[in-house]
Amino acid sequence: MLKVGNFINLNLSLVAIMNADDSDYNNIFNLIKKHLLLILFVFMLLMSLDIVVTLTLPKTYSTSATLILGERDNADREAAIINSYIESSIGLKYNAVFDVYSNKNAKTLVITTESKSPAIAKSAANELMDYYLQYANKTRLKVANDTMKDLQAEINNRKNELVVLYGKSRAYQGKGNLTKEEEKTYAAIQNDISSKEKILSALPYKQAEALKLAYENIRSISYMPAQMPQSFSKPNILFNLIFGIFVSLFIALLAAEIKESIKDNLTSKSHFENTLGTRVLAQIPTSKLSEYFSDNFTEPIKSLNTYLRKIFLGNKIIYVTAPMPSSGTTTVALNMAIEMAKHGKKVLLVDGNLGKPALNKVFSKDGALGYIDFLTNHSQISITGTTQDNLFVMLSGTHVKSYRELLTDLKIKETFKELKKKNFDYILIDGINLSHSEARNFASNADGVLLVTDSQVKKKELFEAKTILSKLKANLIGIVLNKYDN
Repeated sequence: MLKVGNFINLNLSLVAIMNADDSDYNNIFNLIKKHLLLILFVFMLLMSLDIVVTLTLPKTYSTSATLILGERDNADREAAIINSYIESSIGLKYNAVFDVYSNKNAKTLVITTESKSPAIAKSAANELMDYYLQYANKTRLKVANDTMKDLQAEINNRKNELVVLYGKSRAYQGKGNLTKEEEKTYAAIQNDISSKEKILSALPYKQAEALKLAYENIRSISYMPAQMPQSFSKPNILFNLIFGIFVSLFIALLAAEIKESIKDNLTSKSHFENTLGTRVLAQIPTSKLSEYFSDNFTEPIKSLNTYLRKIFLGNKIIYVTAPMPSSGTTTVALNMAIEMAKHGKKVLLVDGNLGKPALNKVFSKDGALGYIDFLTNHSQISITGTTQDNLFVMLSGTHVKSYRELLTDLKIKETFKELKKKNFDYILIDGINLSHSEARNFASNADGVLLVTDSQVKKKELFEAKTILSKLKANLIGIVLNKYDN
């Protein structure tokens, strides 16, 4: 079964193609090359489906009518009027989709209709336009008539007021000599008459201007009617095909990656040998007794050492590494060294994991001088004896943060040259996984490389390890399967 985590990784790896380096592009190329037939099959199947669906989808036709409003019109308000009519009437009449777009700056309303029939699309758009024009003109005419009525009512009121004032004025004129108080009242009446006559004389002009403006508003709406659509707007064949190409390619690559991932679990010795093209030299079962020592290790390690003694006659450097972290390189290197020493071979075990050294803990020699001191101080190589006859160790030494800068290809060549002068039968280096640059420098200079894997390793990780070692032209001796209970 494909794990959920793996499925997520597949998607992330495909999305990250744009940011891939050369090795990632090589992996993608290899994936395509390996599963080309599957990718082509899935791609063609999905594209065929995309084409069939696109060509069989019902065609939709679209057209638009445009209304150009007057300066005093509010585009959003007018659009709301049209939408209200769509919901209450015309939308129920036509089997069409309506859309009203208002442009405040340009003072325009664009009425767009979509239908499976081009004739219906045109008729619906123009009918909606005609409705609005009739509604707008009727509304504006009513406003003009109401304005005229209001102005006429005001004229009548002013005339009535003047009739009353004229009567009062004549009454004072008939008295003859007026008192000062009566003269004052009479003067006020005359002023009031003069003021109201001016207002009354202006009202007809105001009435005519209002009428003129009202009728101009009625005529201010211009329009461009909808035309018969000549071609369908949906489906968008070009867009569907381009989109289908990308989606089909993505799914085809995803199918290939899923197939590769399903096959990625290695379940037998032959799987490992076929993947790396080399022998499995030992199978070490899982031990629950100790991190580094167990009776379960004895027979596999003996078999491994017997093979090594056949192909290496002595004074050889063997680098023990892995394709991924926590594979058990220390366990394998340590037990190999002990077993060789028991058989009378003079063995040096070197801690090559200077970032997280393990041999200091195994041999209880924290703080002892070692490899880093040799690299930094150009001092003599510090080699320490152990309780096991013929077994010697070179620990990591004083830790420094910049230890990786010390493990250059040249420095490792110099180290190996010095170590070989000590005339050991075998020099075993407990290394780190091949993703680190220093591991690659060790592997390229060693006489042989022993690759330690556990049951959790994936085929992809083994391929990457094999690719690294091939580029380095390293001598891969074989594989040790650690924590392997099959």
